[in-house]
Amino acid sequence: VKDGAGTVVVTIGNKPKETETQLSVKEGDLQGGWYDCGDHLKESQTQAFAFMALAVMSATNPTKDVDHYAYNHGEFVKTDGIPDVLREAKHGADFFLRAYRVAKGVIDDMPVSVGNFSSDHGWWGRPEIQDNVTSTGRGGPTERDVRLGELGSNVSGEIAAGLAILSKNYAKYDSAFADSCLTVAEKMYGFAKALAQGKDKYDGDKPFVNNKTAAGWGTSAYIGNDAFADDLALASVALLYATGKKDYADDMIRTTGLFSGQMPKTGV
Repeated sequence: VKDGAGTVVVTIGNKPKETETQLSVKEGDLQGGWYDCGDHLKESQTQAFAFMALAVMSATNPTKDVDHYAYNHGEFVKTDGIPDVLREAKHGADFFLRAYRVAKGVIDDMPVSVGNFSSDHGWWGRPEIQDNVTSTGRGGPTERDVRLGELGSNVSGEIAAGLAILSKNYAKYDSAFADSCLTVAEKMYGFAKALAQGKDKYDGDKPFVNNKTAAGWGTSAYIGNDAFADDLALASVALLYATGKKDYADDMIRTTGLFSGQMPKTGV
């Protein structure tokens, strides 16, 4: 689809506003991922959760995740040799990796939400034909905003967890893709943790410009993302699973002052 052709905006105070940016996004750059509740919005919160849940279920139930279909689920005779839930998780990962490339590796600049709330409901129909809509106010390609500032510590923690799991479990099918997943997972986790800690910068010297609130931000579609401790915990587990690095084990079970308001670790 032609996602990426819309205006670049940043979510401030729960409302997307046009912003000055050097981000260069063109038509088709943000294809993939999943649309939200049958309409033409891609929402960071629901995409990240769906992606994380698919990755976790495939990893924790490997005997149940089997290959019934090809990537196109209409094909069930000639399959693709990849477990179906894992392959669907890759579809989500592909979207987040595209956003990372569009942002030129700057996590804070990643556009992980697409769509304009007003024009989205101006026309109700299947997303696969939305690119043919040319009438104003109907959610056509140029009216689907490219939205920044929707990567709280919860959303980025879930993305990091999903990418970390795929970096290990998809490696035997596509090692280059798996390597990309791990690179972004580690950067995304560092971003999520620094945001939760209230820091001004992450990844060395990169400032938080678009994303400045770890929790409590929302959009016209989704409000109430106050919890992120569980998402950071899952990300640390997933990265330990993928890398075996002691730092992730420390975050997972030993470090008690990781961020303000952290749930106390008892009996460890």
